[in-house]
Amino acid sequence: MASGEWLRTFVAVYRTGSVTDGAGLRNLSQPAASQQLRALERSVGSPLFVRTPHGVEPTRGGRDLYVAVADALDRLEPVLSDLDGGALRGRARRAAPRLVVRVLQATASSRVPGRDPHRSTSGSAPTPNSSTCCAGASWTWP
Repeated sequence: MASGEWLRTFVAVYRTGSVTDGAGLRNLSQPAASQQLRALERSVGSPLFVRTPHGVEPTRGGRDLYVAVADALDRLEPVLSDLDGGALRGRARRAAPRLVVRVLQATASSRVPGRDPHRSTSGSAPTPNSSTCCAGASWTWP
């Protein structure tokens, strides 16, 4: 099963086009981000990026995964930030991580091509321009 942290790192790398820059946005070292991406690729079963002289480019599988998880992560980011900052207390704080994982799993399983026979796979992933994820940073695709 994919970790929410792996997905957050994946989205940061996707949006920056660089493992180093994505790692920096997540306050991770480049090796730690690479390790998370490799683990996510093992979980998904296919490569998510190809290395280029100027960073990384998403594969078809990477674009499909981005479409499946980016919006959900962007909507969950305020909740995750509140958890990190201690804004949620008691029972809600203990239940929220499980809820986040369930929402991501449900979203991903219904939107990843091959898992939903009713979904068309002919479209391409949107080009990220301005949304938020990963500690509230603003993103612009390079």
